[in-house]
Amino acid sequence: MSDNKEKPRKPRAPGQNSDVHARLQEHLEFLGLTKLAESYRDHLAQAAKGNQNHLDFLDAMLTDEANSRFDRRVRRRIARAGFPVVKTIETFDWTHPSKIDRQRILALFDLDILAKKRNALLVGPTGLGKTHLGIALGVAACQKGHNVLFRTAMDIVNELQAAQSDATSSRSSATSAVRTCSSSTSSATCRSTSTAPTSSSRSSRSATSAARSC
Repeated sequence: MSDNKEKPRKPRAPGQNSDVHARLQEHLEFLGLTKLAESYRDHLAQAAKGNQNHLDFLDAMLTDEANSRFDRRVRRRIARAGFPVVKTIETFDWTHPSKIDRQRILALFDLDILAKKRNALLVGPTGLGKTHLGIALGVAACQKGHNVLFRTAMDIVNELQAAQSDATSSRSSATSAVRTCSSSTSSATCRSTSTAPTSSSRSSRSATSAARSC
């Protein structure tokens, strides 16, 4: 075989580029600081324009990156929560439900119920806005760093029925497997009994009885 086959190149360690901006870009991408990789030039320009000291410049950059990461986490939590549509308390129409206790509803959005491990039950006629408020409360929890799972009452009933059906199927499969195993054991016993030499009529009757039981 020819020795001229090109060998794969080893990946170059970050920071070996001669251009300082290219090195910064490589370092930021290597460290996973994706927001700073996009915006560090803007921060440099603002620092030069505002005559920022080093500490303020570093604080502004890290704040930008931290906020970006937090926003991405919130978006992932909201996506995983399973909301049919994203709604917030700011878009709730307070003029429609004329008898709703606004202050009591707004107090829920402090999320003290989570710290106290309490439930919030929204009860009212159709069209009052219970689903909107429930979704908005879940979105607010996501924005505060909590994981949320949104399910309607019908979703819960369907999931419980599906789980019960799966459990029944699992039990049926397990029972069937036990029966199959028992049947196989009986067959093996029958073969063993039928081929064994018989020295008396009692042994012969036992083998015949065992064969019939199979």
